[in-house]
Amino acid sequence: MPNLTQKISLDYHLLSRQLRSKLKQDQTLEVFYNEIVRILQILQGESRFNCLTRHLLESVARAAAQAPVFERLSKQHGFNDNQSLKFSAKIIRTQMYIFNEFVKLDDKAAPLQAKGIQILCQDIPPIPVLKYGDWIPSASLAH
Repeated sequence: MPNLTQKISLDYHLLSRQLRSKLKQDQTLEVFYNEIVRILQILQGESRFNCLTRHLLESVARAAAQAPVFERLSKQHGFNDNQSLKFSAKIIRTQMYIFNEFVKLDDKAAPLQAKGIQILCQDIPPIPVLKYGDWIPSASLAH
């Protein structure tokens, strides 16, 4: 059974500000992606806590990883104004708005999770993190 003392505690408010700053400054999303992966590596060892936070970070890492592929494809189709990259960044910014709320929910769930009640962790699947620049097309969208 997990112990509440095993929950990794990070300064998520500071982390949120740093991530938003990196997102604003990073034109390719690669620096932002690398920072997300670093945080996910820290959280990797505690699969019973911080589940919503980890899920959100996995999602934004996946969006950032695929951004250069979508940008390359959009340029192949005649879009030359970084429209796809801007769109990917907007999707990520939108997801980051709920970051602090997910952290709060994880904190509230932690005492239950420490007793073996896997609320939240059983509710959401892990999202495989791709390498930066990788892309796996959805089977349902393949032609």
